[in-house]
Amino acid sequence: MIEFSRLPPELKLLNQAVNLARKTKWHIISLSDLAPKRDIISLTELGREWQKAGLGFMIEESNEGQRSVSFSLNDKAVSVVAEVHKRSLFGWLRSVTRSDWIALGAFIVSVIALFKC
Repeated sequence: MIEFSRLPPELKLLNQAVNLARKTKWHIISLSDLAPKRDIISLTELGREWQKAGLGFMIEESNEGQRSVSFSLNDKAVSVVAEVHKRSLFGWLRSVTRSDWIALGAFIVSVIALFKC
């Protein structure tokens, strides 16, 4: 039987975390800062689920009575987000090479020229 890989929970938040990690070039992302309206308990559960999925390691911090949850992303998290982008229509369109777009444009122009005569 074919087994399909399950997508991790909260894919939108994972996408934000990976994009922030790419932008800042730092792999440890604070989930408390990404989702400030969510409580610590739900962020801790989410971090544990991502850790079970093999996307990195959860870090719980407590500083002066304030608790926060951070997550250390690994390469699998980046590859999961890239795979999800490839599955979408926009991701598929971005993956088409420039030469293929040029060839498609030339084909459309030649078909229009053929029927115009």
